Amino acid sequence: MVNVVRDYLEAKVRTATPEVLVLIVYEGALKFLRQAEYALKQENYPAAVRASVRVQDIMSELTAALDPTKAPEIVENLEKLYDYVSRQTAEAVAKRDPGMLGTPIKVIEELYDTWKKNIVENLSVTRNYCAK
Repeated sequence: MVNVVRDYLEAKVRTATPEVLVLIVYEGALKFLRQAEYALKQENYPAAVRASVRVQDIMSELTAALDPTKAPEIVENLEKLYDYVSRQTAEAVAKRDPGMLGTPIKVIEELYDTWKKNIVENLSVTRNYCAK
C-alpha cells in the first residue's frame, strides 16, 4: 500500500504544471508546520525538530526558485515572508512554544489560497480565450 501511495504522489509531481507544483510545496509546508505544532504540544521535541527542518528546507527551496527579474517587488516580499516563516518555525521549536507557529501557518495558508485562486482565474481566462 505504501508503494502505491508513493507512486501516486511521484506521478502527481512529475505531471504537475509549475503552478500546481507551487501548491504542492505549500501543502507540504503546511503539513510540516502542523506536525511541528502538534509535536510541540505533545512535548515530542525530536519530532518537532524534524518537522521544523522540513519547513525550513521548503522555505529555502521556495526562495531559491524565485526569479527577481520578474516582478522584483513581489519577489522581495515573498523572500521576506519565506524568511519569516523559516525563522519563526525555528524559534518556536527552540523555545518549545507551539503558539508561535500560528502566524507562520496563517501566512502559508494565505499564500496557498492566493496562489490557488490565481491558478483558477488563469485557467478560466485561458478556457474563455480558447473557446472563442
